[in-house]
Amino acid sequence: MDGSVAVSETSPPHEPRSAAECRALAEGRWRKGNFVEAGALYLRAHELEPRDAAALVGLGDALFRLGRRDQALGEYAKALAINSQAVASAAHRSCYGDALGERAIANRSVCDWSRVEADEQEVIEAVRERGACLRPTILLFLRSTSRDQYICARRQIDSLGLRAIAGPSLRARENGRIRLGYVSGTFREHAVAFLIAELFERHDRGRFEVRAYSIGPDDDGPMRARMRSGVDDFVDIGGLPAADAAARIRADGVDIAIDLMGHMEPNAMDILRRHPAPIQVAYLGYPGTTGADWIDYVLADRHLLPITEQRNFSERIVQLPHCYQPNDRMRPIAERVPTRVECGLPERGFVFCCFNAPVKLTPEFFAIWMRLLRAVPESVLWLLDSAAPDLLDQVRANLRREASAREVDPARVVFAPRTELPAHLARHRLADLFLDTLPYGAHTTMSDALWAGLPAITCLGETFAGRVGASLLHAAGLGELVTRSPQEYESLAMSLAADPARLAAIRDGLRRDRLSLPLFDTPRFARGIEAAYARMWERACRGMQPEPFAVAPPGGA
Repeated sequence: MDGSVAVSETSPPHEPRSAAECRALAEGRWRKGNFVEAGALYLRAHELEPRDAAALVGLGDALFRLGRRDQALGEYAKALAINSQAVASAAHRSCYGDALGERAIANRSVCDWSRVEADEQEVIEAVRERGACLRPTILLFLRSTSRDQYICARRQIDSLGLRAIAGPSLRARENGRIRLGYVSGTFREHAVAFLIAELFERHDRGRFEVRAYSIGPDDDGPMRARMRSGVDDFVDIGGLPAADAAARIRADGVDIAIDLMGHMEPNAMDILRRHPAPIQVAYLGYPGTTGADWIDYVLADRHLLPITEQRNFSERIVQLPHCYQPNDRMRPIAERVPTRVECGLPERGFVFCCFNAPVKLTPEFFAIWMRLLRAVPESVLWLLDSAAPDLLDQVRANLRREASAREVDPARVVFAPRTELPAHLARHRLADLFLDTLPYGAHTTMSDALWAGLPAITCLGETFAGRVGASLLHAAGLGELVTRSPQEYESLAMSLAADPARLAAIRDGLRRDRLSLPLFDTPRFARGIEAAYARMWERACRGMQPEPFAVAPPGGA
């Protein structure tokens, strides 16, 4: 094999005897974030078995994580060449679907839209018509349906050979308290932790005991420390085999296990299929169905998941009051707001911004943004440099080229570098309007904008991933900023850009009332989610099966 694609000279502790053993070792390195060694092992697997397309997909993934996109695309192409004519077996369907999907995401991650329509069409056709299997997270970024996502998730579970294991019996509660066990790989400086930290602290300890089980890395940062102090017990099970991790949760007597990962990495599927708790819930970290028989409920709200979506979810839908997303009111906004010049913005002119990841940007909405820039004199589009460091130059070059192709001066597309969260929140105050994306919209990025007092608009999507913005805006009392078509979205953005008084009123209202808005009233949110947990527990104690239900707002209908 051409040495130019080699990832590392690092050798495993012993020489693997088969491609399957190499892949297993590579997956272990991957889960620990060691993409160099994972790539070396996938390469060795391919050398041992040249027709092993799964190894090529894994090698491509490792190369992409290391910023070597062009080489990654080459490995995906080789995998497709092996599998494109042989998709009868489950193994071939998996490799074929993975290669298509990973190629599509690799292109979108750097805003290379040269074959975006073809990528999307091939992936969705493979899922719908060819029985292909791929990472369910990929479909969230494409114009897929909830049904597509359900089918994909179910296939992923089947392809992994995961089968549910019977769970423990209900136990007598100590002091009448329900024992919650949150399971996640994001108890660190991560968007999920930024959202959920205060909820842990606000749980009613008279009714609930709160435990956290970490399956991810320890960054030894301030958020990790806060996670530890905010729960009754914090247990790191990331280094344990799945059976041992599940045994620990079961031995701790957890009543309700809450999975904050879904199909994100690292995930807890192999732990939770062993049913360590009598009730298991999907929440927050994954905006879709897991497709897993061992997850009883998914927490959402009426804007995210109408009960009519139940057929597309393996979990029973539970609608929380107001909004499914918790928020941390303790996250500070730096007192000093930088100047426009310091942020690379012009001293005057309207600032449209979108701080979503590049992989969420699409040609359709970018075209809308460019039309807005052409229509609003001296306006700019402010984007976030959130791609991997080795890919930043590609993202910038591609987006500037796309702007130029739409007759907009590329200099009017401005990029904000990564910075600490307080400073990032403060610089929101230099922008005039946050613009959402589809089909995968803003989640934490929009709640950040609203927390900082920045007005935002969204377009209501067809799936969970594209409806979070609508949920957040309704909970912030700004339902009038939710549109239902790209045309309405563009018209509203144009109208707001021409109406500074209306924007100022929205901004003032957010800053004045934010602590009383349902979106940021964390104590009220805690009572709502606790009512959901209590109802799940009561039903189980009565021997009743899980069912969809809605939780009434605390203290009222």
